[in-house]
Amino acid sequence: MIRKYAELERHIEVDPQCKIGAGYTACQDTRFDAKNLIEVLLTEEIGRDLKAKVHLDMKTVSDLVETFLFHFSNGINGEFSATKEIFEKVLSILLDPKHAI
Repeated sequence: MIRKYAELERHIEVDPQCKIGAGYTACQDTRFDAKNLIEVLLTEEIGRDLKAKVHLDMKTVSDLVETFLFHFSNGINGEFSATKEIFEKVLSILLDPKHAI
């Protein structure tokens, strides 16, 4: 279904007279224990020398963890984008049965 919407979206032309625009996002959410994910990232990827701060442009796994720690420690939510490499690293950890996340 998502692929069908993506294909349809490629053929949309914006009317120059358009006054209102609307969009949609096609994603699949998943739930996991973030504490376990962060622990794996700390031990396997980073080490322990981190500061809770926001990285608007996440380029490393450390940037992702620091941004998460900032939001978690301040009780706020947020949505950010990371690189394909970071996404694939997190996904590989989540899918790896040895981590049981």
